[in-house]
Amino acid sequence: LVQRVKDDVITASDNQDIPFEKIVETISGAPQLGYSPLFQVMFDLQKVPFERITMEDITLEIVDIEIEVAKFDLMLLMLEHEDSIKCTFEYNRDLFSEQTISRFSSYFQTLLKNALNNPSEKISNLSLISEKEQTLILNEWNQTATNYPADSSIPELFERQVAKTPQASALSYGALSYTYEQLHQKANQLAHLLIEKGVKSKDLIALYMDRSIEMIIGFLAILKAGAVYVPLDISYPKNRLSFILKDTKASLLLTQTELLEDLPDSKAETLAINDSSIYSAFNSETPSVSVKPLDPAYVIYTSGSTGIPKGVVVPHRAIILHRYQTLPSMPPHLKYGERC
Repeated sequence: LVQRVKDDVITASDNQDIPFEKIVETISGAPQLGYSPLFQVMFDLQKVPFERITMEDITLEIVDIEIEVAKFDLMLLMLEHEDSIKCTFEYNRDLFSEQTISRFSSYFQTLLKNALNNPSEKISNLSLISEKEQTLILNEWNQTATNYPADSSIPELFERQVAKTPQASALSYGALSYTYEQLHQKANQLAHLLIEKGVKSKDLIALYMDRSIEMIIGFLAILKAGAVYVPLDISYPKNRLSFILKDTKASLLLTQTELLEDLPDSKAETLAINDSSIYSAFNSETPSVSVKPLDPAYVIYTSGSTGIPKGVVVPHRAIILHRYQTLPSMPPHLKYGERC
């Protein structure tokens, strides 16, 4: 690379007497005021002596001056002096910050050092970052280990919060507002209704609802019953919703009264839960259902833009922290190996 650049510079030097303005006029035509013509980044290597030059009663020396306007978006000026080179960055402050240029300077020095130590290596294989920064990026910034309730499920964590702040506001929508205790009791009552209807652990329950407090009660109740909820966006085309219901074999569909006439085709039993009278008489105590961290919490479907939509099974632990090691069992028609 150094030899190639050297050859290019020597060849170009034969034309150094041609005015820059003439080149711009010939090549780029009308000037663009938003940026420098021809190029925006410049590298300039000069062999200018630093020592003072004295001629009879006149002494000449190099003086650093404050540069108010950058000629280019970015320029690196290098001046040779004995056994060292002075490097100066000139840059457009609308494009670069001082911290960015400082980082560029560090990268450039690291690249030069690595090139000198490995002169036959490809440029693309040489590192730009120092060992200190490499340690920072790969180790210190990557220390993502943290304590989290890996042995808990979503209902269990929610119930801990209920015990901690029962009267605090948990949910509000429009004029309605529920405390943690109220939300907890409503979800428990609906969960008991689901269990009475035969809902068992890991059963898939569809949730076809508009934004509402009932939507939150619905998915909490499904989880408290040990089941798995399948969210159905009411804005989706009917054929997509029908496909999801058929693919999951959901036996129960929770919805709202105003959506009953707009339901997709399915064999699932329909239950409008915004009418709380259907479950308000049930026990408000927490159902005695064991829900484990690796049990599935919900199934969400891919777009299907590259083929048939696939259901992605998400366990409780993945919601608490998006990382887990083993996968829970699922019904045969929704195996992880086929659907994830």
